[in-house]
Amino acid sequence: MKTVKPRRLLAQRLCIASVVTALAGCASAPWDAPFADSSAASPPALMASAAVAAGYYRVNPGDTLATVALAFGREPSQVARWNRLPDDYPVSVGQVLRVAPWPGGAAGVSPSGDGGAPAVAAKRARFVWPAVGPVSARSDAGHSKGIEIGGASGETIVAADGGRVIYAGTEIKAYGLLVIIKHDKRFVSAYGNNARLLVKEGEVVRQGQPIAQMGASDNAHPYLIFEMRDGGKAVDPQNYLPKRSG
Repeated sequence: MKTVKPRRLLAQRLCIASVVTALAGCASAPWDAPFADSSAASPPALMASAAVAAGYYRVNPGDTLATVALAFGREPSQVARWNRLPDDYPVSVGQVLRVAPWPGGAAGVSPSGDGGAPAVAAKRARFVWPAVGPVSARSDAGHSKGIEIGGASGETIVAADGGRVIYAGTEIKAYGLLVIIKHDKRFVSAYGNNARLLVKEGEVVRQGQPIAQMGASDNAHPYLIFEMRDGGKAVDPQNYLPKRSG
């Protein structure tokens, strides 16, 4: 009987998200809910639950892309473009949106001749670091493209963005206690090597919500295994996270 490598098994599980998307029309999954009618929605409360930088807004309960855009005097298509989102994207509570034009009129789209900086900035504006420690190593470089983030045992791990927990368990031994979050039709993130899980499968989480506590593997230094998938493809999380100074 052929043995499936643990890392390969995780890749297969992360790819399930793509299959779920294909079946969304029949399953009516919560993350594929239709775009809300802006005429029936209340305007967003313009005080975010947590401070955000100028030009950004943190989504509150009842918000839609359309109502957020209206509150800031923008068109929904503009806000969608600045955040590189579909016009009918169902925003999540706690998600941070760019609500002002990018400097130089970039509008989140890389102009000709530019190396793609505005596009990268748009991606970076969406996700947050799941742990505060430094990147200590690559996690299975060349395959998962994940990273290991150092820290202290028991340190809080948070969701990089809002979404639904599609896996929480220990079935994949190489990752220990593992949480996988499906953010939308495009992005999935995985958080491994935890000491304790704070969420369950099927639970909806917001960006920055505690989802686990950091653990140590075989009495080694504590660290988090963090991986991301963009459209089913393994990507380097550092290209989607805010740039750290120093």
